[in-house]
Amino acid sequence: MGLLPKEYNVVASLMVSVVCALQVQAFRHAGGNVYVTTMCVGNLRSGTAALSEFCRTGDKQKLKRAGFYYTIILAFASGAAMSMFFATFFAMRDDMDIVRTALCKFFY
Repeated sequence: MGLLPKEYNVVASLMVSVVCALQVQAFRHAGGNVYVTTMCVGNLRSGTAALSEFCRTGDKQKLKRAGFYYTIILAFASGAAMSMFFATFFAMRDDMDIVRTALCKFFY
């Protein structure tokens, strides 16, 4: 059981897809680095390439760039872990009306 009834799964999925597309389009650069905010594979490749280049050349700028990409990956993994925790926490509740009521009072 979630915040929306099961009949709205397609609508919720569509909304997440649109927001994800907007996020990919809007956030492409940070600190002069190109990165992807919705996946880790490209960031892992870029971070590892920068780390490898640092090991070969000793260029501190490459180490800083590798740290940037690995920080993005760590933030992504932390968000996924927190999401899993909260999903489990809310799923254990018998009455989701308590959560809905609290959210409605918070936002309205």
